[in-house]
Amino acid sequence: MDVDDKDGFAPIRTTTRQNKTADTVNTTDVEFLERLLETCISFLACGPYLQSTTQKATRDVDLTQLVIKCEDPDKFRIACPILFRFVRRRIFHSSLKTLHSCLIEFGDVLTRYAYSKQQTVIIASLDFLNSALGVWKADDQLANEVQLDLQKIYIWLSGLLVKRSCRSWALRDAIARFLGQYLAEDPSQEFWIKSTHDDSSILQDRLPTSLLPRLNCDRDIRVRFRAAFINASLFSITHHFKQPPLELYELMKRFFPPHLEKQVLSILWFASTESFP
Repeated sequence: MDVDDKDGFAPIRTTTRQNKTADTVNTTDVEFLERLLETCISFLACGPYLQSTTQKATRDVDLTQLVIKCEDPDKFRIACPILFRFVRRRIFHSSLKTLHSCLIEFGDVLTRYAYSKQQTVIIASLDFLNSALGVWKADDQLANEVQLDLQKIYIWLSGLLVKRSCRSWALRDAIARFLGQYLAEDPSQEFWIKSTHDDSSILQDRLPTSLLPRLNCDRDIRVRFRAAFINASLFSITHHFKQPPLELYELMKRFFPPHLEKQVLSILWFASTESFP
């Protein structure tokens, strides 16, 4: 039987089709916003630095205030890490006060349920922390407040690994990179060991050198590869955190994936019996 479709109505649009279109548009908008903010902040941060004869880091209070007082969390979590990338490269100057303000804003964003589960927001916070590692080492009252705020965020981030509530491999990889970057700045881990935080006992159990071996048994090979590379470098700094290399190796063995130890022994046996010219 022939059916006449010329009834004047448009084709039916299903819910799946509408959601897919909305997600595509939203992703495109975020990428466009990120590129736009990166271009603007790069121009404002690098321009004065390149024009300066002394090549001192740019100091722009208006730019920092514009980022800190951004009322839209989506724009803040994009703009803040971009700005601190130039701080890490010593092109832009950031005071401890600015860092403290950004930490408070990021802490506020991460405590909101809508953002605490978003991978992009947490990775943005890790990018910010990576760039800010060299700023919070001063020894004064404000620095102590900054360090306490950093420790609160670290306890929350480390909890994602300890409680196995971090499902995204990219997020676990970002946490591993952050821990590796931190150990490059503070191999003795004094920042956590000498903590005066109320949860200092938790910090002692979640030192970077204790968390990184856990990633050896990650279910994703990309994270295991990252962890293997970082964990191998720990043996060169054991004298800083005063742990015998054999004790560190025994800790790593506890988290080896199944059959990995046999593979390692097979490789070592082959290497010992193979004759090289």
